[in-house]
Amino acid sequence: IIHDDFHFEYFWIPFVKRWGQKKFGEVYKSAQTCFCVSEEMEKKYYKQYQRRGIVLLPYRGKKTKMFSRKKLKKNKSSLIIVYAGSLYGEAFEKIQKIGALLKKQNHQLVVLSGQKPLNTKFEDTVWWRKPVSSNKLITWLNKKADICLLYQNFSKNFRKQGQTLFPTKLVDYNASATPVVIVAPKKTAIAKYCLKRPGSSFLISNPSPHKVFRAIIKLGSNLIKQKKMISRSVFFGREDFCFKKAKKVFYQALLQNKQ
Repeated sequence: IIHDDFHFEYFWIPFVKRWGQKKFGEVYKSAQTCFCVSEEMEKKYYKQYQRRGIVLLPYRGKKTKMFSRKKLKKNKSSLIIVYAGSLYGEAFEKIQKIGALLKKQNHQLVVLSGQKPLNTKFEDTVWWRKPVSSNKLITWLNKKADICLLYQNFSKNFRKQGQTLFPTKLVDYNASATPVVIVAPKKTAIAKYCLKRPGSSFLISNPSPHKVFRAIIKLGSNLIKQKKMISRSVFFGREDFCFKKAKKVFYQALLQNKQ
C-alpha cells in the first residue's frame, strides 16, 4: 500500500462508512509493505492497527528543477505573495481577506488553483491564475515571488485529515528557494514537520487574516531573515524531498519483503 489519505470516507453514506474503515484496516494490516505520507500518519496507524509503516514524504521528480538561492531586492514597496494549490471550505474566504489586506498596502496575492470561486469579489482582491506544471511554477516562483503562502484548513470537518496529511505544494515552494509562510493548526502534520525544522519557514497557528497579513509584511521587510530561511529550507529540503532517497527507500522496502 502506498497511502496518502483515507479520509474520503467522509463522502460515503453512513452505513457504508464503518464497513469501509474496517476493510481498510484489514488490508493495511495484511499488506506486505505500507508507505505513509507523514510521520503522524505512520504513528496513528501503528496505534490503530499495530502495524509499522514506512514514511515516504512527497518528493521531487527526477527532472524537477531545484534552486539553492534567490535574488532578493532591498526596500521593495510592492510584494508578490503566491498561493498555489487546492482551495476549499473556509480557505476561499480567508485567502480573499488576506488578499484584500495586502492590496490595500499595494501588495499582490497571486492564487494558482484549479478551483475558481463563484464569488466575484475573490478576483477583486487576488489575481487568480490556472495551475502550471511543477517546473514552470518553481522557476516562476524563484524569479517573481517574494513569499509563498501555504494555508491549511482550520474548519472542524478538516481537523482529522490535517493531522495526517502533508501538503505536496511545500515540495515546489522548497525547490524554488522562496521564503514560506505556513498557516496551520498546531496538531497538523505540516506544523509538526516545521517545528522539527526550525528556521525553515514562518509558522502561524492562528488563521486570522490580519495576523497572517502582519506576518507576511514582517517577513517581507526582513531581508536577513529571508536569507536565513531560504538557507535552512534548502538544507532540509535536499534531504527530505530527494528523489534518489525516496526511490532507494521504496525499492529497499519492496526487496526486504520479497526475501
